[in-house]
Amino acid sequence: MATGKDGPGSPLSRPLDLSPAWNAGDDELAARLHPVLAAGLAAAPEGDRVFRGLSFRLGRRARGRRWVATGEGISIPLPTCGPTARLVIAHFSDCWRDAAGGRPPGMPVGWALPVGEPLATYEIALADGSVVAERIRRRYEIDDGVIGWGSVPFAAVEHRPDEPLDWRGAHPRLAAGRYASAGHAGPLTILPGSWAGSISGVTDHFPSYDDDLTLWLHSIALPPGAEPVSLRVVPAGGGRPGTEVVIAGITAFDGGADPLAFAARRQLRVDGGGNALPEVDLGIAIRTIPVEASGAGPGSTDGSPALPVGWGCEGPGPGAPAADGPRIVD
Repeated sequence: MATGKDGPGSPLSRPLDLSPAWNAGDDELAARLHPVLAAGLAAAPEGDRVFRGLSFRLGRRARGRRWVATGEGISIPLPTCGPTARLVIAHFSDCWRDAAGGRPPGMPVGWALPVGEPLATYEIALADGSVVAERIRRRYEIDDGVIGWGSVPFAAVEHRPDEPLDWRGAHPRLAAGRYASAGHAGPLTILPGSWAGSISGVTDHFPSYDDDLTLWLHSIALPPGAEPVSLRVVPAGGGRPGTEVVIAGITAFDGGADPLAFAARRQLRVDGGGNALPEVDLGIAIRTIPVEASGAGPGSTDGSPALPVGWGCEGPGPGAPAADGPRIVD
């Protein structure tokens, strides 16, 4: 799925309605966060969305409260969803601040520090009375809502995946770059739409030159046949500024593997359907290449076009492109 387009969600994901637990609107939450993060709330995702092939049901700005702020601790009832292999949580954290609410020189917003700081414990109560508990740490299971280069988390992924580009263009005119103040160069020096994306054919979306808020997706494995009934969030920051954990949505996933795990690039043969990128469940299609019947080649024994072993051979005839025939999709 191309970034910014909500394709079909995986049938294995079931978005949960958290509306009974929403306890903060944009203005209420902004008062708890660093001003840079607070400014990004207005453009944050809302409503029914699909992130990385998973369906989420987020709150809507027009209806007031749409966030679960957990700074004082909270128990979130989970709608009955039956046996669930994993809960996937869309959340973010405030950036670290001292007791006075500031950050020292040399620690600009975007540097997710301190790495590994415990922010909360998620306690998932199951229908059989057992509890699955997981520690939520900065830059591991969660990350700041606005980050710079080099501050991505180790056990969570951003809600917006990398986006495939046509390396041939045409590409939008470059926006003005934002340069960090003296002493803060590096992670926060941003050249939006720079040459790297044009050359590689792939672009990512952080850090954003307009400080868009990023939701981080983290999946928590449950025992076989588990039925979650509630999520209790136990804060670890003692109410100190900069330790707020904010939950935007939760989806139940009943697949056999982690839906957020990175996998090796794969190529698939697709028959028919033209040359448009197909919709992909839990992934992203990078490109599509028509298979051309170009005559016999190495590996061909009957005069048909030689394709990679296992692809098979078919097409309209020697020398003719298979426009509606087989394609290779990365």
